[in-house]
Amino acid sequence: MQPRSLEQILRQLQQDPRWQQDRTLRQIQQRWAAIVGPAIAAQAEPVAIQRQTLQVAVSSGAWAQTLGFERLRLLQRLRQELKISLQELKDIRFSTAYRDRRTIATPLESDRQQQSWQKHPCRLGETFNPAIASDPLQHRRDLSRRLPRCPRCGIPTPPGELQRWHCCALCIRQQWADPSR
Repeated sequence: MQPRSLEQILRQLQQDPRWQQDRTLRQIQQRWAAIVGPAIAAQAEPVAIQRQTLQVAVSSGAWAQTLGFERLRLLQRLRQELKISLQELKDIRFSTAYRDRRTIATPLESDRQQQSWQKHPCRLGETFNPAIASDPLQHRRDLSRRLPRCPRCGIPTPPGELQRWHCCALCIRQQWADPSR
């Protein structure tokens, strides 16, 4: 079996219906505020597409009910604005059950998340800067070459993981799943 190129793998992934759903969801998320308006966007956010139904997190039951009455109008606008077919998106569901998955956070929550990420052992501290390097893939390769190796499996590992677990996150997960290791 010959190894496939990255381009072939990506082409195959793009044919996958789940990949299409993810792309449609990203399109909706990017244009959501412009399509529904700032008042609704402040209270509701698209979080997933499941079985051709857009799942929208809302801030309260009252908003879920109000937007439920506007469901068909919003669905029609989404299809028109983004040129989404009926096969891609058949309905919208508004629910407070998705509140925990919302990406919009209050400033306080956002600060806490940022502080938590700053301390996370997987954090490398370096981000891609197009002003310094032109190729993000090459930047990633260079970064992984400079990382220390996991003593168990030999893959490049963030120093924080080695400091915390003495191995990479994948190895520690295997160890936790199988305590006899």
